Amino acid sequence: MALIPPPTIEFDPASYIDPHGRLFRSEGQLYRGIRPASAPFFRELLDDPRFLKLQEEGRIVSTRASPAELEEFSLVLSHENIEPRTYCGEWPPEMLQAAGLLTLDLALELARDDRTLQDGSPYNVLFRATRPLFVDVGSICPVEDRWLWRPYQQFCNLFLLPCYLYEAGLHAVTRPLLYDFLRGVPYELCQRLLTGRARWRPQTLTRLTLPLAVSGLVRTLGLEERLKSAVRPVRPSERLSFLRGLRRDLAALRLAPGRTEWSDYQRWPAFDQPESWTSKERQIQGVLERVRPASVVDVACNLGWHSVLAARSGARVVALDQDEGCVSRLYRRAARENLDILPLRVDVLQPPPAFGWKLVQFPSFFQRVRGDLVLALALLHHLALAQWQSFERVVELLDEFQPRTLVLEFVPLEDERARPMWQDRPDDVGWYTLENMLAAVGRRYARAEVLDSFPAGRRLIVAER
Repeated sequence: MALIPPPTIEFDPASYIDPHGRLFRSEGQLYRGIRPASAPFFRELLDDPRFLKLQEEGRIVSTRASPAELEEFSLVLSHENIEPRTYCGEWPPEMLQAAGLLTLDLALELARDDRTLQDGSPYNVLFRATRPLFVDVGSICPVEDRWLWRPYQQFCNLFLLPCYLYEAGLHAVTRPLLYDFLRGVPYELCQRLLTGRARWRPQTLTRLTLPLAVSGLVRTLGLEERLKSAVRPVRPSERLSFLRGLRRDLAALRLAPGRTEWSDYQRWPAFDQPESWTSKERQIQGVLERVRPASVVDVACNLGWHSVLAARSGARVVALDQDEGCVSRLYRRAARENLDILPLRVDVLQPPPAFGWKLVQFPSFFQRVRGDLVLALALLHHLALAQWQSFERVVELLDEFQPRTLVLEFVPLEDERARPMWQDRPDDVGWYTLENMLAAVGRRYARAEVLDSFPAGRRLIVAER
C-alpha cells in the first residue's frame, strides 16, 4: 500500500454530490475515493461477473481497486481516463439518445442483481468516438424498494424531454437548456414548446402531459403527504417492465434533422479511388502521411470527408461544425463504419464556455479539446470576411487547440464563395491577401509551406512549429 501524497491530489470540482465518495486526480491518474460506509458494497461490485462483463463490453469505464491509500477513504478505485471530455450540449441529438439508451441498459442490467443507478444524467456519460461510455461508477447503488427508478424525473429532464424537442426540430432552444446540468428541460416549458402532433401523440401524453396534469391536481388538493404514505414496495418485475417501457419510448424517437444549409455541400469521392480525388484531397492525404498525427481536430468539418480520411490514416479525430445536419450525418456514418471520430455540434467562433460552480466544474471547450494537427479547410473566408475576424485573430483562435501542425485553406477574394461575403462591406478588404495571411501564421509558427488546393486559386498553408 502507498499513501497518495496530499499535495498531488486534485479533487474534481464536478464530483461533490455523490454520497459514496469523490473523484480526484493524482500525478496524471484518475481515482475515486470510496467512503467507509460504501466500501463493502463497492468491493463486492468489483468482483461481480456482470460488472466485469459491462467493462469488457465497453459500456462502463475500466475500473479496478487501487493499492493507493488516502486517509479519508476506505477504498480507492482507479479509472481509465477518457479524453476529451465532452458534454451533452455539444453532442448531435443522436448521441444524446445513445447516451440515454446506454443509461437505461445499465439500469436494466443492474436491476437483475438488486442494484440501480442513483443518477439519470448525461453528465455521467462520455464518448469514445461514437460509442457512449458510462463513467460514473459511484452512481451504482443498492435498489430502493419504494422506487421504480429514483432518478426518473432527472432522466426525463436531461434525456427524454430534450429528445422530444430535438425531434420537433427545436435545436436552438434545446442546446442552451442542456447546460442547466441540475434541471435540464422543465416539464412545463417542454409542454409549451411542443405543438401539433408532437404534443398529442400517446408517448408525449403519457410521459409529459398526464404527469403535469396529475402533479398540478395533487398540489391543488394538498395530497402530497397522503400519497407518500400510500407508497408500497415495488416488485422487481415491475421495475424491469418500467425501465423497458422507458427505453422503448426513447428508442422510438426519430432525431435525425432533415436537409440543412450545408448538408449537401461537400463532395464525397470514394476513398479507394484516389485517382478521382482533387488536388486538395491528395495534398491533405500527403500531409497526414508525412505528419502522422495521433489526434486531429477538423474545424468546420462539413460532412466530414477529411475527418474520415484522417481517421482512416490512424488518427483520433474530433470533428466540429455548427450545422446540425452535417454533424448528425457524420455521426451516423462514423458509427456505422466504426471510425475513430467524435462529431460535435460546435461553432468554433462561439465555443462552449466553462460553466457550473465557479466556472471550474465543467471546463471550457478549448480547455478540453486538443489536436496534434488542426484542419481548417474552407473556413478562413467565413471568419475573416463574413465574421470580421483579422488573420491574427483567426490564427490565435485555432492555436487554442495547441496543434503542432496547422493546415489552413486560403480562399481568395475572387473565389465565387468568397465574393458575396465582401462585396457589400463598407470597408476596404485589400488586407485580405495570401501574403498577409502567411505573415500572421509566421508570428506563431516556425515554418509554413503553400500548396495548391481546389478549386483553382485556393491555397493550402501547412504551418509547423
